[in-house]
Amino acid sequence: DVLRAVDRVMADYRLRMPRNAVYGDPGERLPEDHDPEISDYGQALVQFTKDHLDILDPKTTLIILGDVRTNYLDPRDDLLEGLKERCRRVVWLNPEPESLWGEGDSAIPAYRPHCSEVRPCRNLNELSAFISTFMG
Repeated sequence: DVLRAVDRVMADYRLRMPRNAVYGDPGERLPEDHDPEISDYGQALVQFTKDHLDILDPKTTLIILGDVRTNYLDPRDDLLEGLKERCRRVVWLNPEPESLWGEGDSAIPAYRPHCSEVRPCRNLNELSAFISTFMG
C-alpha cells in the first residue's frame, strides 16, 4: 500500500511534514508555525521581496524554477504581481507535467496571470531549449 509506505518512510527518516504536505489533503491546513522545510512559495516571495526588490528594474527578467506546489499555504500572488510590475518579464519554469498544473495544491492559477510565460522544464533538454530560445 503506497500510503503505508509513505508513512513508513516519513517515520523512518523522522520527517515532520504535516499530513497535507504528503498526501495533498486540502481540508487540512498547515499551522502558521509550520515546519520551514516545507515548500512555501508565498514565504519565498516574501523573503525575495524583502531581500532583493531593489535589484529589479525594467531590464530584469525574473526566472523562477519550481513546481508551484504551495502545500495549501497562502501563495502570496500579490507579491508576484508586484515583482512583475518592476521587471521586464517573469518566467516560471515548472518541472511537473502540464497535466498536473492547477491540480491539488498547485498555485499555477494564482501565479500565471503575473507571469509573462509559464512553461514546462522537466529535464536538461527542456532547460537547454528554453535557454536557446531565451538567448536567441
